[in-house]
Order: sequence, then structure tokens, then C-alpha cells
Amino acid sequence: MRLKELFMGLLVCAALPACTDDADSVGNKLIEGKAYIKVQIAMPSTSTRATEGNYENGSETEQKISDLYFAFYDNSGNFMADGKNVQNLIPSQQAAGSDVEAITDAVIALELKENDNFPTQVVAYVNTPKGTDNKSIFSNKTLSEARALVEQSTTYAVEDNFMMTNSTYYQGGEKFATPVVPANFYETEEMAKADDNPVEIYVERLAAKVRVAAATDVEIADLTDKSGNTLKFTITAFALNATNNSAYYLKHIPSDWTDANPAWGWNKATDFRCFWAEDVNYNATNDSDLTFVSYNDVKKDNTTSFSAYCRENTFAYTSMVGENVNPYKIATHALVLGQYVVTDKDGNPVGDTNGTFYMYGGTVYDADNLKKLLAPSSLVFTKSGDAYVAADPSVYDIVAVSGSASDVCLKLTLTEGKGTTYYTKNGSDYVEITSTNLNTVNTALAQVKAEGFNTGLAYFPVIIEHFGGAADPTDGNKVKGDGAYGVVRNHIYDLTIQSIKSLGTGIFDENQPIIPDGSTKKYYVGAKLNILSWKVVQQNVNL
Repeated sequence: MRLKELFMGLLVCAALPACTDDADSVGNKLIEGKAYIKVQIAMPSTSTRATEGNYENGSETEQKISDLYFAFYDNSGNFMADGKNVQNLIPSQQAAGSDVEAITDAVIALELKENDNFPTQVVAYVNTPKGTDNKSIFSNKTLSEARALVEQSTTYAVEDNFMMTNSTYYQGGEKFATPVVPANFYETEEMAKADDNPVEIYVERLAAKVRVAAATDVEIADLTDKSGNTLKFTITAFALNATNNSAYYLKHIPSDWTDANPAWGWNKATDFRCFWAEDVNYNATNDSDLTFVSYNDVKKDNTTSFSAYCRENTFAYTSMVGENVNPYKIATHALVLGQYVVTDKDGNPVGDTNGTFYMYGGTVYDADNLKKLLAPSSLVFTKSGDAYVAADPSVYDIVAVSGSASDVCLKLTLTEGKGTTYYTKNGSDYVEITSTNLNTVNTALAQVKAEGFNTGLAYFPVIIEHFGGAADPTDGNKVKGDGAYGVVRNHIYDLTIQSIKSLGTGIFDENQPIIPDGSTKKYYVGAKLNILSWKVVQQNVNL
């Protein structure tokens, strides 16, 4: 969710008639160091679209302010003073659908050095961490230093404690600090409380929110393999995958973006918000700072609906992805998990007794038949009399391919009960397979892979299209430039599964992280995606 940084006007004694002789000001300089400001904190609704409109209010736990800190800066961004809230915070709920979901008043006290200039900028930090001295981690840091700080905690999206910071948007340049003037400051708390025109500071939540649900009339098509076997799929769980492990506390806008470039309506200065950001790994070409879940990491009791928070995850698609890079390795996406049951033309179960089966060349196999299919005729031999004959397929094991949750291959294990002695060819000679050359044999066996469905388990990955997968008007194809994919703070991505009509990817190793390979030949799921105010984004997907 994004909290519209409507942070109450900072008011301090500033050569106003209301000021008394106890404190005075000369131009922009404060004679006595104590100052008070009244601020109004406005929490922007979460967007349900990647561009303007479609806002949704957050829950009470998503709005709650447990800790509020202000840092004041001069024109150059140098730190000037800490601000401490001295008034109870009571959020006032706003009408649903507005770009602001809640507003609360606060009065802030700050200490300035005598004869110091008044601050000209302020940033609000909500529910953010403190350092070892119990001061905010932003205390005594310049704006540049604060902007560079990276959040890696486990509490950025905790109930009653969602982290929020000043909203960033574009208005003749990147705006993330709120201007203040001497007239915003008062000499007493009472004078500040009486101010009717507080400084408005807009804030936004660091977290993005993804909701996944199956439509009440979800269509799940039965599939038929090349042998006429029928595969029936049932949804068992939803999950988020490839989630970011870090984020900037203050949102960054790509340095070359302006209000009109790119042109898909990513900025709305009148709402003090924008709908895109440059994350910590924006130009990274690897997945080193992302978390990929395994099947066993996924909660199993969310078969009808699922909701989770994650960090912002965006990337420069135009410069680094193109058509040849797997977006699932860098973009946060949803997983639809489930289980297949396979039967033959007569309704009899196909596969192993526990429901495990394998796919190769568009056909379902059980373990024995897969071994017969994949067993090489010229790699492993046994000896019958003086003749060398291809090893019986039963001598092989079916194992997971290292690093893959889906792929399986054959493996030879030198254990008793699988033949006396095995041989392989070295040129025209037959040599015994021992622990010395066994790895070479198994490396060759691993070159031929099938897809394993352990007890029928499978998944569909669903890429999240941030601005709704807008179509290029010249050819009708979906735009794949910057902003097409990604998740942005204070947005809700509302994904409704409407249909599943193609074959999912098998899960054989339940402990192996799921990293989709980006293939488009069979990984399809029909869905309707709404990114919600919070800001909500909508997407229709039928593949």
C-alpha cells in the first residue's frame, strides 16, 4: 500500500504576529532553539492499476503508525534536526476509492541550534528501524545517505508495523522530500496544534501485496497425452516466487525517466505518487538477491485464496531482458500449484502406485517404462559368457537432475543386487565401471532428461504484468518494455485464475527451489490480474 504522504504541516515561530517575545526570528534564522510543527499524515490508498485510478483502502493493521520519525534538511540535503511526535495519532478513514485512505494529525517538536537557518525539507519515516543508540537509522544522515539506505529486515510488512516513507514522484525532477518554510514553524506546541493549514506529507508503504484466488467458475481442462491417457489437474496451493530480499527505504525513479517518458502514464504528481520504481537490483542480470520457493516451502492450505506481501521488484527490461532472457529468473511471479491424476482409456490409473509419473515426448510413463525408454544401448553393459550385452533397464535408478525441481534422468549405482560387474566402452575395448569412472558414465546418462511429477505434483508460473500488459497499437502484441513486468511498492496485484488449459511443469524434487525455465511451449494459465489503492493494477490473461 502506498500512504499518501500527507504529513501535517510543520509550524514554527517565523516572524508571525502570533509569536511572542519568548522566541523570535530574524529572517530565516531562529533565535531560540525549540520549534514545533503540525503535520498531517495522509496514507494513500493502494492502487489496483499500474497507472492512475483504481485505489483501495488498506486495513487498520496496514495503516497503523507505531513509530513516527521526521528528519529535517537544508537546501543542500544536509541533516539539520530530528523531529519527535508529541501528539497522539488517530487516523481518520477516508472514502473508499479515494487516492488517500486515511489522514492523521501530529505535532512535531524539534531542536535547532540558535541562529541556525530554518530547515527547508522534511522526510517522514514511519515504523522504520532504530540504531544501537535508539535513534532512527536516518538520524544525522544527509538526504543522499538516507536515499541510499537499503532495507533488508524481516519487519517491513508486519501487521501494525508496515514501514512507510515519503512518497516519490516526478515533478520537474524526482521529488521525495517535502518542502517547508519558516512560516510552518511555531514556538509552542499549543500554537502548532491550532494551525489550520499544516504541511501535507504523503507517505507510501514499502510493501507490495499480491492476492491470488481461483474464480468460482474456474475452468480446468482435462488433457490427453499422445497415448490417449487423460490428465486431470486439481489446484492445491498458491505462492509467490522470486521475491526480492532488499529494497530502498525511499523509492527511486530511473534517472532517465520523465513525466512523459515512458508514455504509459506511470506518474501522477497531482496524487503525489508514481507507479514505477528502480529497485536495488534494477540493472542486475542475475537472481542472486531473490528468493525462490520449493514446493515444501509453500503453505498447503490456501487452495481457494492467497495473500502475501513482498518487496518492490523491478528491472530495466529494454536494456537487459529482450526476448532471450528468462523473465521468471528476475521478476516476482505467482505460482499455481496442484496435482495431476492420470488414467488410461479404460479409467485405470497410469503411473507408479503413489501417483508419480513421468513425461517424455508428450507421453506419460511409469518408472519401469521410462527406464526402458531412456536406457542407452551402448553405454552400460553386462557380460553373458564371452559376450557383452546392453545392461537391463532395471539396473538404473531415476533421480532428480541437480539444480532442477522438475527434470529427472537415469543413474547407475554400484550396489549389490544390480548385477555382478558393469562395463562401458573405451574406444573398441570394454572396461569395468568402478568408482573411478562411474561419474563419467552418470554424466553421460544425465544428458537425456524427462520430466518428473512426484505423486502428480505440478505448477504453473504466472508473470505479473505491472501496467496490465498494454497492447502495442501497431500490431496488437503486448508491450514488453520497461514497466511491463514487475511489482511496485504500495500496489495490490489481484490475480484471479480463470482457466487452466495446458500442461503444468512437473515437481519431482519437493525441496528444490522452483525456477521456471521461461519456456512458452506449455506453461500456460488463464487468469485475470488486478493490481490494486493500495494502487491496483488489472490484467487479463488467457493463454
